Amino acid sequence: MPLNPMNSKSRVPVKNRRSDAKLRAAKNTKRPLKIGVVELIVLIAVLIIFLLTIALPLRNYFEQRNEIKEVSASIAQKQKHKDELLGELDRYKNKAYLDEQARNRLGVIAPGEVAFRIIDPTMTNDDTLTSTTTEDEKKGPWYEALWGAVATPAEAQQDSDQEQPTPEMKLPVKPTEPIQPIQP
Repeated sequence: MPLNPMNSKSRVPVKNRRSDAKLRAAKNTKRPLKIGVVELIVLIAVLIIFLLTIALPLRNYFEQRNEIKEVSASIAQKQKHKDELLGELDRYKNKAYLDEQARNRLGVIAPGEVAFRIIDPTMTNDDTLTSTTTEDEKKGPWYEALWGAVATPAEAQQDSDQEQPTPEMKLPVKPTEPIQPIQP
């Protein structure tokens, strides 16, 4: 069907270009943003929730990075210790090293060798380190020491070791019944 300019249905109205430019200018002008109390509270709540959702995973991330560094350092230290022990094992597989250690540590002499002991001439015979009497001879039998420890309180033993009290310092003691041995 051919378009007929006279047909009313086929007519397209032409807009005024000046009014169209004014409309665009009116739409493009920004109005000042009005934020009320409710919108501010909602905005703050959303920001807090956003920060919390980011903060907890970030904290976990940094803690895990720290833990990974510590474990890596521990692994490196243990690897170094392992290498040292393996080196020591390799040394002990060597016969010359074993002979040297036996000579130095145990004083082993190989067959055919002569051992010399060098004595320092500045050393003197000092008997202060050794004594002829032992502590066991001074104290007596073990059961007397045990009975003395049980029969006298610890405070009295400490006092007797420090100094003997003078008669003026002693307090009167009530007489007590003698302890009877238990008979089976």
